Amino acid sequence: MSRLWAISDDNPLGAYRILLAVSSPWQETIMTSLEQAGISSLRSNTLEEAVRSLELDQPEFFIFSDKFSSPDNLSDPLLEYIQGMSAPQRRELFVIFISPTAKTGDSLSAFSQSVNLVLNPDKLENIIPLIDESWTFWKELYQVFIQTRFQLTGKH
Repeated sequence: MSRLWAISDDNPLGAYRILLAVSSPWQETIMTSLEQAGISSLRSNTLEEAVRSLELDQPEFFIFSDKFSSPDNLSDPLLEYIQGMSAPQRRELFVIFISPTAKTGDSLSAFSQSVNLVLNPDKLENIIPLIDESWTFWKELYQVFIQTRFQLTGKH
């Protein structure tokens, strides 16, 4: 099993690698919330850094904002990268997408974007409880599938 499925529920975010690719001032708000909770994270300053970290560092949580590093483009390269991940790779990553057009916690929007949680920037002060709630729901929903698949095939 991957680390994402093996850590206890006591302080889930504190035990994981968290990668941020978030525009200012949202980045500062998130960093402050994480630091106050004793949670460390890795920050990407460019699109290239974010992709390289996703490929090489394999974080368990990825928090990114709408059109990070490409505010004028119609497409979102990070969102496209996440949507293009293989199923086994994507299962090992819990993705939080921040967008001013998002309705926080909307499952249909999250599903259509291929992310686990969508957040409106207005809710960033409550990011940790929102992630905890969403992650718990996601884990309860898929853990039996992941465990059964692992037992039958030895693959995640």
